[in-house]
Amino acid sequence: MSLRLQLYLLIACLCLFSFGAALYNNVSNMRDYLNEQLASHAQGAAHSLGLSISPYMDEEGLVIAETMTNAIFDSGYYQHITFTDLDGKVLFKRDNPNGNFALPQWFIDWFTLHPPVMTSEVSDGWRIAGTLAVQSHAGTSYKSLWDHAISSLTATLLQLFAALFCAYLILKAVLNPLRHIEKQAESVIQKRFTLNSINPFTSELRTVVNAMNRMVENVQRSFNEQTKLAEALSQEVYIDPHTGLPNRRALLKRFESIQAEYDVHGNRFYLGLVSMTSLKHINDIEGYGSGDDYILAGAQLFSQQMSNLQDATLYRISGSEFAFLSLLTEDAAKTIDQQIASVIHIESSDRFVHGFAKHSLTRVNHEEQFAEVVKRLDHQLVHNQYAHNDTGLVTPTTPSLAHSYSDDAHYSVVPAMLLSRNPGVGFYAFKQGQKKHLDP
Repeated sequence: MSLRLQLYLLIACLCLFSFGAALYNNVSNMRDYLNEQLASHAQGAAHSLGLSISPYMDEEGLVIAETMTNAIFDSGYYQHITFTDLDGKVLFKRDNPNGNFALPQWFIDWFTLHPPVMTSEVSDGWRIAGTLAVQSHAGTSYKSLWDHAISSLTATLLQLFAALFCAYLILKAVLNPLRHIEKQAESVIQKRFTLNSINPFTSELRTVVNAMNRMVENVQRSFNEQTKLAEALSQEVYIDPHTGLPNRRALLKRFESIQAEYDVHGNRFYLGLVSMTSLKHINDIEGYGSGDDYILAGAQLFSQQMSNLQDATLYRISGSEFAFLSLLTEDAAKTIDQQIASVIHIESSDRFVHGFAKHSLTRVNHEEQFAEVVKRLDHQLVHNQYAHNDTGLVTPTTPSLAHSYSDDAHYSVVPAMLLSRNPGVGFYAFKQGQKKHLDP
């Protein structure tokens, strides 16, 4: 239950209790006043009637006295009138039975009127002839009390509604800043740092608003600092500082992510490898500054090629090697293979002794490890470099260079061009002094 609702309920209960108690006290006071009025009315009637019948206290005159009493009693304002002698003998008596007052019974039970019995002594000359007892009837008083209760209830309800409306306006003005503070706290949870511009007239709430604004500013400052620190750490961990491309860690993370979604992508998951084959030569001949420019030129060139691929990203995984991941169809893979080969061929010149770059591209099978894929691409790059082959596309089922020498796992493989000035194309495998020629 919100604080606003609790305060509304509290004030409503207090108002209902206060105005209900005021209404009850008002009606009760009116009841006491009517009881006094009934007593005064009965006393006046007893004195007046006693004086009127006092000349008729002899035995023959009692008939006249009783007749006079009947005339007064028949007016309906009296409950009963009794005349007794000094011995307590009732000489005449008139009673008015209680009738239906046309009022709710619960009202009569709560606010019961008790008209008192008033007496007056009746004298016969110097002698007291008897006692006259008179009790007023409460019917008219109940009607007056009911009408007063209705009017008081109406006035009390109007006052209650006016008080509740005023309390609502006051509480709304007081609690409105709390709603803004609540929204401000929710915004902070959602990492949206907004300041409250309200200025409550309640001093305590003004202090809370100012404290919240200072806290939000401090949290925003800390959050910005942590964000900058996280971005700096991410740059150090996942970004190559020289080219600004994602590094090997980022490649492994992305590779695992796409591999985990293999059911969605199917067999369109391709990994490519590009080797800047002339980096060592340029570093040795022209210096490391030219080597850095050479790497940057390759990064820019291959990044442009990646922009045409679906969900493709270029990574720098070592000093002279780049890799890229993309979702390709088989036809698209063949096309991009040809495009990369064409771009490399255009960039090649006499400056690059070992060619501008070599590339290889392969489709990644389901649950295939990253090391296995890179090993297959490395073998293709070695093959392309020494066989002067521009095609880099290799299928997962194509036997790799290492597997082609599986006749004896202990052979050492050396390119033929390293053993002779005119060796042709091929490789030599050595094992314990033995040598054999291998075709690529």
